[in-house]
Amino acid sequence: MPRATSLKPYLIASDSDIRRKFRELESQKDVAALLEIAPRTLRWILYVAKERKHYSEHAIPKKDGEVRRICIPTKNIRILQDKLLRVLTLIFNPRMCVTGFTRDRCILDNAQLHIGKRYVLNLDLDNFFPSIHIGRVRGILKSAPYSLGSGAALTIGQIACHDDGHLPQGAPTSPILANMVCSPLDYSLLELAKEYRLVYTRYADDISFSTNQRKFPPEVATIDALGTCHLGKNLVETINNHKFSIRDGKTRLRTSLRRQMATGLVVNEFVNVPRNYIRELRALIHSCQTVGIASAAKIHAEKHHRTILGDSGNWILNVIRGKLAYLSMVRGSEDHIVRRLQNDALRINRNIFKSPIPLCDQNGQPIQRRSRLSPNWKLWSSKYSDCVFRLLCVNPNTEDENYGTAFRVGPIQFLTAGHNRILRASDGNEVERNLYLTLPLDSSIELTCIKAICGEQGDIDLAFGSAELPEEWTNSFILTQERLPVIGEEVIALGYPDIAFRHVGLVMHVGRIESVMKGYREARFLTVSFEGGPAISGAPLLDANGYCIGVMVENSFRKPANDAPHRPYGQAIAIGHWRDIPGVGTKLTNSC
Repeated sequence: MPRATSLKPYLIASDSDIRRKFRELESQKDVAALLEIAPRTLRWILYVAKERKHYSEHAIPKKDGEVRRICIPTKNIRILQDKLLRVLTLIFNPRMCVTGFTRDRCILDNAQLHIGKRYVLNLDLDNFFPSIHIGRVRGILKSAPYSLGSGAALTIGQIACHDDGHLPQGAPTSPILANMVCSPLDYSLLELAKEYRLVYTRYADDISFSTNQRKFPPEVATIDALGTCHLGKNLVETINNHKFSIRDGKTRLRTSLRRQMATGLVVNEFVNVPRNYIRELRALIHSCQTVGIASAAKIHAEKHHRTILGDSGNWILNVIRGKLAYLSMVRGSEDHIVRRLQNDALRINRNIFKSPIPLCDQNGQPIQRRSRLSPNWKLWSSKYSDCVFRLLCVNPNTEDENYGTAFRVGPIQFLTAGHNRILRASDGNEVERNLYLTLPLDSSIELTCIKAICGEQGDIDLAFGSAELPEEWTNSFILTQERLPVIGEEVIALGYPDIAFRHVGLVMHVGRIESVMKGYREARFLTVSFEGGPAISGAPLLDANGYCIGVMVENSFRKPANDAPHRPYGQAIAIGHWRDIPGVGTKLTNSC
């Protein structure tokens, strides 16, 4: 009697030989030769061992309360399916609209095709794997472009399908065979999308359409007054004609005014995870730190109806590691939220999670908030208009007045340039100037508890102070991100340059990062492609996501001596250098 140990777990033939043998398949004997197994052994596995069952079944609860049936193949049939998977991977070339279970494509690629669209339509196919039976697998293999013999197509179907005759969810060959069976459906839906100027993608049973048209084509889907989505006749008939059905309760058509999703990712302006994902991950890490790993594992398993496999400590740490890896794939490994969560996870187990990276030394790639449109600078200038202030700098010895800019980074905390506070007099001595936030109606509030670095004290050129604004003032403040931008990245500075004496208003300077350099005792300076003008010192430098990444500290005023065209530029210092100010806490929102 054949044994599983007698089966070779992999194919020895070259890729070209496998392709040639596949095109010549006619019978069960040919399939056995392709899979490098004796015909007698193949027959024993398919017909004799089948009586002992080829699969062990497991039920996994879904979020909606239903149960997902997972079928794990036994050793014999798993070896055949692994070999068959290599064969089918060499033969099948999926369309670009197919992003699930294909090489070098993932849910991120699927979501990126729907970024910044006016409408996004999502629907799911009902009972995706169970609806694909051995007859459909046999039919697709007998038809062009594969054109296999009837015996060979039936044998491949017997290897890949469950004992009940359907594709099992859990077998290695099920995803690729499902994509092959769905090829005619993909062609029809692509033609439908082309007719109505839509973008179409499919990730397994998850189908998405998107468009920037003023009105979504009613032949595909409509929204009623209550916000309920109704699929159009053309779309429903196309799917039903290919012997698939649409799952009830999983259809939604969202405009850009609401949260748009594709394969579980938010795609309104850039690809991102839902907010709840980060909140739950942060809470899980915090739970491990406060109540212990074992208790946190039990709480998490009960809340999400999960089964703890093996040691509870290793299980929950693997859950956290997997969630961090997923978040890093979506947002990028240099994202500040990913780094913060990784650093928090280090406190649980340093042997599993990565080493921390200082936030001020990150060479992070920014998440572009809009990939198709230009950054929405108007949004940030409007949102932060109550967070940026004109700063009055008064010399206590001479009563001389100068102006600068300061911005709010916490409930009572403010940042500005250090030279607004520390003035180098003509005699070489340093004078500490009094700083006042100027408010409407010529009122002002003094900054107190000021700590600053400037000049020979470190060349950081930053100052940190406190002030309590009136109760009627808004409680908003500017968010910071301690990373270094990349050259060419678009940025904006918001400040009060001293250029209009009759009317002083908030001015928006838009430009790009021209250089990121180390200078002046290793301080990180950012050169920008605009000249802010006098009194812009201390202004926040914002990226496209609305985060403050630097503070403006220097501008060019002189023209070249040879009468060459004037090249304006400004310099900012990376926001991470606020940590170098002596006497300031570990967070920007700490009091002085």
